[in-house]
Amino acid sequence: MRNIVVFNPPRFKPLPFEITPQVIADAPLPVKIETAKRAIAECCDLSELLQWKDQTAALAAAAKAAKMPELAQGANRVCKEALLRMGQLLLRYKSPIGGGGPRSPRTKAATEAGIRPFMRKAVTRFAAAPAEVIASVLNNDKVTANCERLNRALPPQRAHVGPKYSDEARKFFRGVALAGNSGLTGLVITARTVDISLIPYLTETEKQRARAVLTEVQEICDKIDQGLSR
Repeated sequence: MRNIVVFNPPRFKPLPFEITPQVIADAPLPVKIETAKRAIAECCDLSELLQWKDQTAALAAAAKAAKMPELAQGANRVCKEALLRMGQLLLRYKSPIGGGGPRSPRTKAATEAGIRPFMRKAVTRFAAAPAEVIASVLNNDKVTANCERLNRALPPQRAHVGPKYSDEARKFFRGVALAGNSGLTGLVITARTVDISLIPYLTETEKQRARAVLTEVQEICDKIDQGLSR
């Protein structure tokens, strides 16, 4: 049996222009991580074995070091701890029930840090798991610091059970077709996708058109509010 340690670094999506390679290079790391980096760097150079007078002992030492599982296990544990802390930090940002939309503070924070959606979901799910599950994953050497394997190691997610609505309420919130971005819920979802930062670039004619649409939306909202107040 071969003992081969393979580390595949996670792939991040392109970062915002503010987060340059220099900013990442200058970002401070926890003291323990820096200590671990130095220790690993010192261990990487085993050229001293070539200088040993007793070649048989050197060969035996090299074979022993190559078969020490605790070296790989320790590094694997550190990487899984990093994924856990990443998830715990992301959980500090609010995310709407039912998933983080494009305007979710959690999604925004993850995107700015270059964290892909799949990784964001995996690490937050990991961090939100019960303490005994987290300990089990951290202590299980067969679970590597890989989001796909991490997902498989966690208990299956329970489907969100929302309130039971009447047929009228479902049509009100989801639209008559009960599909797509229609109804009151669809109105909010669609409104969240409007990029307000583009307003300064609109012409006066385009702004007038936008005001007309906004007025129509406000009138609809006023009618809904009046109906709810009765």
